Amino acid sequence: VPNFWYDISSVTHADCLTLAFRNLPLDRIMYGSDLPSDLRRGNMLSFGQGWEQLGEEDIAALNIKHCDPRPTYTVYETLRALRRAMKFEDFGPNEIDAVFSRNAVKFVSGK
Repeated sequence: VPNFWYDISSVTHADCLTLAFRNLPLDRIMYGSDLPSDLRRGNMLSFGQGWEQLGEEDIAALNIKHCDPRPTYTVYETLRALRRAMKFEDFGPNEIDAVFSRNAVKFVSGK
């Protein structure tokens, strides 16, 4: 679809981002955040056709003992997944700038 743009806010799975980078036009993918919900500590859990955000209280209820289970902000989880996917796809400064800045400028300006 020629007028579709893709906002990858709150995507915390590097595999999903890798698929997007491989199968969607890179000049239509934009980083974004879902504030204020991305400032909640937790992570997004995907299953079947849906998803749910696991927050601090949900993770604490799992009673994890083998590691420090305290989550960070969802926005940081998104950035970590983006870094992994971009590294996996061997993105350089040009591709990174496109996703984090240039594509949004293009979208807003209509050019």
